[in-house]
Amino acid sequence: MGIDGIAAASISLSTASLLNQTSLSVVKKAMDSQEQQAAQLIQQLEQAVPAPPSNHIIDILA
Repeated sequence: MGIDGIAAASISLSTASLLNQTSLSVVKKAMDSQEQQAAQLIQQLEQAVPAPPSNHIIDILA
């Protein structure tokens, strides 16, 4: 393998590494976005269902 082959292999490896890092970055951003959307959905669901009253007694014997 000559110098040209070594240089080409190095460039190819660098390109692959850059593409891998870019893909990973995009996936992380997508996951962060999904996490934020899930948190907002949970918050909306918690607000939609009122908490049951805590000081009420239900008579089940009647």
